[in-house]
Amino acid sequence: MRIHSRSVAIVSAALMALLSACGSDSTEPPPQVTAPSGVTATSTSTTSIRVSWNQVSGADSYEVDRASGTGAMANVSTGLTTTFFEDVGLNPSTQYNYVVRAVKGTTKSSNSPQASATTGTPGPKVAVINGLTTNPTAKNANIERKAALGLVSGKN
Repeated sequence: MRIHSRSVAIVSAALMALLSACGSDSTEPPPQVTAPSGVTATSTSTTSIRVSWNQVSGADSYEVDRASGTGAMANVSTGLTTTFFEDVGLNPSTQYNYVVRAVKGTTKSSNSPQASATTGTPGPKVAVINGLTTNPTAKNANIERKAALGLVSGKN
C-alpha cells in the first residue's frame, strides 16, 4: 500500500510541475480600446489636410488610413501620440477620405467613422512682367500683351 501511495504522490507532483510550467490555465482577454470619435478632416492648403480626433482613454497611440477619391484605404501613419495628423504633399482639388484607429499594446480598435476633405484649388496664375503684376483675365489681356511687347513698364 505504501508503494502505491508513493507512486500517486510522484505522479501528482509531476503533474503539478507540468501545469506550473505551462502557466495559468485562465487566459486574460486582450485589453480593449474604443475607436476614436469626433474625427474631422480639414483642407489647410492646396496640398495638405489636417485630420483630428478626440483622445481615447487608455490608448498608447493612433493609426491613420487614407484613400484618394473612391480608392482603397492604405495606412499613412502609425505610432501617433497626438490627436491630429498633418497630411502633406497631396494633389490639389482632390478628395481624400480618412479613418483613425486607437492602439493599446498590440490591440487595435475598429476604424473610426470616415472623415473626408478636398484639397484646395490653386488660384489663377499671376504673371510679373517688367515689375508689373498682372492677372491673366480678359480684362488684363491687353495690358499683358503690351507688357510682353515691352510697350508697358511697371511705372505706367
